[in-house]
Amino acid sequence: MKNKSNEVKEFSEIVDIISRCDTIRIAMFDDPYPYIVPVNFGEEIIGDQVVFYIHTGYGGKKNDLLAKNPNIAFEMDCNHELYYRESNMSCNFRYESVVGTGRVEIVPEEEKEKALTLLMNHYHPESVKFNPKFVHMTQCMKIVVNDMTAKCAMPKKDTPDYKVMQFQGEVRSHTCKGGSRHET
Repeated sequence: MKNKSNEVKEFSEIVDIISRCDTIRIAMFDDPYPYIVPVNFGEEIIGDQVVFYIHTGYGGKKNDLLAKNPNIAFEMDCNHELYYRESNMSCNFRYESVVGTGRVEIVPEEEKEKALTLLMNHYHPESVKFNPKFVHMTQCMKIVVNDMTAKCAMPKKDTPDYKVMQFQGEVRSHTCKGGSRHET
C-alpha cells in the first residue's frame, strides 16, 4: 500500500468496514483476462479468520472457473463521497475499502441454511425462514480469506474549507430486464 496513512490495521476496524459494504467483487482466473463479478455476501468471523458466504445458481461461467481454480481475489468498498478543499484547490474522494485473497469452497447441503442466514443477516437483522425447495436449488459457497488489507481515505470534516460535492446527474429509476427496479 503506497499511502500508509490510510491503512487500517486493527482487525476489528476492518470487520467494521466489511459490515458497511453491500457488495463483494470476486476476481477469478480466466484466460487471457481475469473475470470479475459483484455478488451479495454474508460474513462469519471466527477468532481472527474471516469467512464470506455467497450464493449462486448451479452452472455458469463463475462456477466453471471456480471449479478449475478456487483461488480468488476480492474487493469491497463503501462510504463514497467526493469533496473539495478551497485552500489548495483540490478534489479528493472519500471511501473505505477492503481487498484480499481467499479460497472458495462449496458449502455442503446440510450447511446451506446457515450460509444463507449469515448472508441475510448482513443486510437484514431480523431472522427469516427459507423455503427448503429454494435452499436445495441454491448453491452456496464460502470464501476462506487468506489475507486482506483495508484503507480508509477520509478527510477531516472539521477542516473549514472542506466541501462535499454533489455527483453530476440525478437519481434515475429504471427497470431491469428481470423486472427489478433500481436507482442510478
